[in-house]
Amino acid sequence: MYKAIACLVAVIILSSAGLTATKLQPPVDKRIQAKKLLDENNIDDALQLYRALAQDPENTGNGVPEDLGFAITCLNNLGLIHEADELLEVAIENHKVDFRLLVRAARVYAGEIDSEGFVVAGKFERGGHRGGGQWASVADRDRVRSLQLLLQSIALAEKDDKATPAERADLWQTLGDQISSARHGEAWKLQDLTDLQTLPDFEISEGGRGYGRGGWGAPGKGAPVDQDGNPVFHHKPESWDTAKSDGERWRWALAQVVQHVADRRSPVDLEWAGFLQSQFGVGASAVGGPPVIREAAAGDEAGNEKPKPSGEWAAHELADTETIAKLTTGVKRFALPDEFNHIVILKAVIARGGETKRQALESLINERMNRHQYSQAADLLREMLKLATDKDDRQGVQARIDQIEKNWMQIESTSVQPAGKGATLDIRYRNGNKATFEARPIKIDELLADVRKYIESKPQQLDG
Repeated sequence: MYKAIACLVAVIILSSAGLTATKLQPPVDKRIQAKKLLDENNIDDALQLYRALAQDPENTGNGVPEDLGFAITCLNNLGLIHEADELLEVAIENHKVDFRLLVRAARVYAGEIDSEGFVVAGKFERGGHRGGGQWASVADRDRVRSLQLLLQSIALAEKDDKATPAERADLWQTLGDQISSARHGEAWKLQDLTDLQTLPDFEISEGGRGYGRGGWGAPGKGAPVDQDGNPVFHHKPESWDTAKSDGERWRWALAQVVQHVADRRSPVDLEWAGFLQSQFGVGASAVGGPPVIREAAAGDEAGNEKPKPSGEWAAHELADTETIAKLTTGVKRFALPDEFNHIVILKAVIARGGETKRQALESLINERMNRHQYSQAADLLREMLKLATDKDDRQGVQARIDQIEKNWMQIESTSVQPAGKGATLDIRYRNGNKATFEARPIKIDELLADVRKYIESKPQQLDG
């Protein structure tokens, strides 16, 4: 009996000594031990160490953000995401002058933890829940909290002599990304000015799960317009504080990226041009495909409805200063100021050269093709050909040039036509003035026999 009690006391003493030793470990040693435990899939033990590291005010340096990130990873893996808010906020409070830790926490709120959960007795809890409760989302709350932390980190970095220009630029880039994270969906939300002083409450989801972070919705509705029916342009404000919308805040954030690192002008311009092209670029939804031009046969009543090769909606006649785009009020042809003209901006990026040149070329080629300005697209492809990195790349670019400049034809889809009368087919072609082909009747019996034989062979894909 006494021996058993002595053994138990010894175990308790050793365990206490072990815990004390762990607490007294330097952060570097504790970090090494935590990583070893994580690699060995001892996630629960690793979590205890990473949680302690992330929340320890004495733990400073560039390793702290990683400690927080690993702690969140452990929570996700263990299904303990409901503990994330407390872990984050304690870590933030204990490292409130560490801009690197704050920006890491901002990234967690921006998408590394589930924004959905349950409301039980008026309290929101992330993740799944057994028993009663209502599905709810704190996506808006997480977004605002992330923006708050980013602004705090930017203010701290501006005062930190050890912060590099690249780090400051990264902070502004991250802020801009958070503001515009789903801008290509429902871009009208960029007209809002998000209240960054008050955290939104949770939002009950009557239909259950379905919030997520997959974007703001339906790009098919068209670009937003103002009260006069004109497209909305987001101007660059004089400062962050004078911005009248989230769109203007985004413009300011992008400008600050370039202010801190001038070499990032082209990537920033490319991002801005991409947004403008998504809103105001000529697309199939606005102008459709190139018109099919055919002379009407004698007595063909449809001849009066022959598409016209030119006019207000002729995309190939557009100047670079104008566009035809789908707005929320319908398709409209309008002028684009240089500041909001993706063609002007893409040309500037191409002229500067560098790593972004090819991506800018690709975007401009797509615009030319959508405008049916094929000769200009071919010229841009020849410019891209100079940047091709290997044989396959060159062949791919050359094939695109050949499709524009060499003979090309396709038969348009048509409906069933009555027997006993000559059939009429519409064709779409480039670079040709004569087409010859031979029509043969289909041998139905042989076709069905071949199809039956093919199906009996049990192919992996029935459609070939």
